[in-house]
Amino acid sequence: MSNATDWLENMIDDARIMPLDKWLDKHGKLIEEDVKMQGYKLFRRRKDGSIGPLFINKRQRINIGVEYPYEECLTKGFKFRPGWHICRQPFAPHLSKRDRVWAEVDFTLMDVMDRPASQGGVWYLGSTLKVKKLIEK
Repeated sequence: MSNATDWLENMIDDARIMPLDKWLDKHGKLIEEDVKMQGYKLFRRRKDGSIGPLFINKRQRINIGVEYPYEECLTKGFKFRPGWHICRQPFAPHLSKRDRVWAEVDFTLMDVMDRPASQGGVWYLGSTLKVKKLIEK
């Protein structure tokens, strides 16, 4: 099993996550569609108070309570990884927190990526995203 799969197995007690055998195969790939989960996403906070993605499709404006499908958007200087990038916890040590805000989000799981601890560890890729609330510090 991959580190991402091992990590997810430890999180099964979370009521928002189904047991792995329901939606991941032995290689850690999704076998069931429309797995709804909860996570955290870091957004850019603009001067007018609106929020949007940090880098990819960064002109998009995101409203609380509205579900957004991901949009394929090639961005120079960035690897193409389709889907909303979502964290398990509000933790991304490799990113600046200046003019940014964490949000608690609901999403539809599309894939799981095992990233280095210096990049927050496991990333979820979501096919949809809905901001539930902003986490003000």
